Amino acid sequence: TIFTKSLLDLITSVMLAASLGYGVIFAAVFVLVFQGAIVLMATTLQPLLNSHAIAEMTCAGAVIILALGLNIIGLSKFKVANYLPAIVLAPLLAQFM
Repeated sequence: TIFTKSLLDLITSVMLAASLGYGVIFAAVFVLVFQGAIVLMATTLQPLLNSHAIAEMTCAGAVIILALGLNIIGLSKFKVANYLPAIVLAPLLAQFM
């Protein structure tokens, strides 16, 4: 899935570079660094995560995305960044339960 996202980012950056100029190319370097760091971290943590931990992380992420969507359409004022630690804490708490 990371390869699919990378391909979508490449296509988007080419279109944006055509309309906005060369600055998009420089931003692509930082995107490459961040996405590469995420991939390296995920491969390092892969042996530690079981299916239950991944399910808890997915659930916490889905709730955060839902809250962000509600903020975007103006129905709520959740401070979504405050809930980001839940992605890490949810599998840890599930392990102890």
